[in-house]
Amino acid sequence: MRYRLLRRLHLAVSLAVAVPLLVLSLTRALPVYAPEIQRLVSPTGWSVPMVGETLSRVERPEPAPFQGLRPIADLGEALSLAMAEAPEAELRTIRPPDTPGAPLIATLFAPDQTAPTRIWFGDDPARVLFVHDGREITATTWIWHMRYMLHVSDFAGPLIRALWVLMALAPAGFVISGLWLHLGR
Repeated sequence: MRYRLLRRLHLAVSLAVAVPLLVLSLTRALPVYAPEIQRLVSPTGWSVPMVGETLSRVERPEPAPFQGLRPIADLGEALSLAMAEAPEAELRTIRPPDTPGAPLIATLFAPDQTAPTRIWFGDDPARVLFVHDGREITATTWIWHMRYMLHVSDFAGPLIRALWVLMALAPAGFVISGLWLHLGR
């Protein structure tokens, strides 16, 4: 009796969490397999008449290369200047220059925003060189940037986040209950 109950519970829970676990695992794999998955997400030129927008490639804004920028003397002042471009957003990351004379890139997120706002800044005196506003994006880019929010359940409140943690731990529970079922035969 106990064996049958555990077996049914094992099967029922596995069916209930299959799709969310697939979403969790795929959203984690997206950064690793980005070019391949972007081809799946980015159909070339599908037209969606009801939306009034064409699904296109994922936007990867890159400004013209900046050469010969002088090193920033006061990082705090330069960062304040960059953050003034999106005052309601919070700073998530600062990417240092790849090469000497290249700009810094600040990544900011506003509370109502899925895609990041990226700001290229540098030189001495500090100046903003290029801004890509994350609020003005295509549907494909929105889908692409939604992956992080889905992976960490940043789209919901504390109850859904707790459920997301339990679902993330479900594979360990399946191993334990599967071994128990196997040994109980």
